[in-house]
Amino acid sequence: SLTPYAAKILAEIGAAFKDSIAQTHLANTELIVTSMTRTKYTVSKLVRTNKTAVRRSPHLNGNSFDFSYSRFFNATPLNAIELQYLQSTISKILLRFKQDVKIWVTYEANEECLHVVARKGL
Repeated sequence: SLTPYAAKILAEIGAAFKDSIAQTHLANTELIVTSMTRTKYTVSKLVRTNKTAVRRSPHLNGNSFDFSYSRFFNATPLNAIELQYLQSTISKILLRFKQDVKIWVTYEANEECLHVVARKGL
């Protein structure tokens, strides 16, 4: 499970995303969390197959989570324009959180996911 602070940050990101799309026809769209806390065993397996995985992963201490950048949960299929809008929306939110020194974020192209590390501000 996530640390209390990381869980708080994930909830804040989710709430900001929902608020940002609330007045659109995409209001029921949800982010898809693809990874949270990992064991040493799962990290060691990932290191062998994933170029971006590291042995000292922040996933080990529950301070990190990933979510999909290419997929979102919606009852109906998303078209390219809707997908681009959602990607832009979450990118702006994460930039704001990064500027507020709440997170580090990286885009993992091979996995098409956003890797987020919760960090306490200055």
